[in-house]
Amino acid sequence: MANRKHKDILRRRGETISYTQVVEAYFGSLLPEIPTRMLDYGGGEGLNTPFAQQTRVEIFDLDAQMSSSNIEGQRWPLISLLNVLEHAMEPVHMLAQAASMLEGSGSRVLIEVPLERFMADCMSSSAFWKAKLIWTEHVNCFSPLGLEQCLDRAGMELLAPVRVQAVSDDSTLGGEDYAIMLAVARLKHVPG
Repeated sequence: MANRKHKDILRRRGETISYTQVVEAYFGSLLPEIPTRMLDYGGGEGLNTPFAQQTRVEIFDLDAQMSSSNIEGQRWPLISLLNVLEHAMEPVHMLAQAASMLEGSGSRVLIEVPLERFMADCMSSSAFWKAKLIWTEHVNCFSPLGLEQCLDRAGMELLAPVRVQAVSDDSTLGGEDYAIMLAVARLKHVPG
């Protein structure tokens, strides 16, 4: 469930831009401040962890069940789940686990999942999925509404609508468009 490895490059309309800058700019716009520490939950090697240059990052690699520190019983002001939920057998359960590790009302969860090409097509054509012969390797394929409903079931709410961000609209990925969905969530009910 490690973050995908990339060269920090997005390609759009013939220009090359930084993935990290795009993701950090969006997430940062919805955070009251960058906390002094955060948990990258499922982060593999932590290659794509946002704000890694600005805060102390603890990594919990779900594949290896290993952490750079003992996270059991700790609470976090910021948790990232980037490129993880699409691999989880029970994404609502994973989101609920993340919610249980938040410090309180100012804490946030950062989420990134791919917007699968066929999901984008499904959003524009209700008949598309019926003709789909081969499905993706991901266990879960989210739409913005589906992601919002998973967060709701896990006891969290969005700070802003799910953002669909184009990652490539040129030939860098075999000629296919590619997009990600970004979300920032908080607890619906903060324990008193």
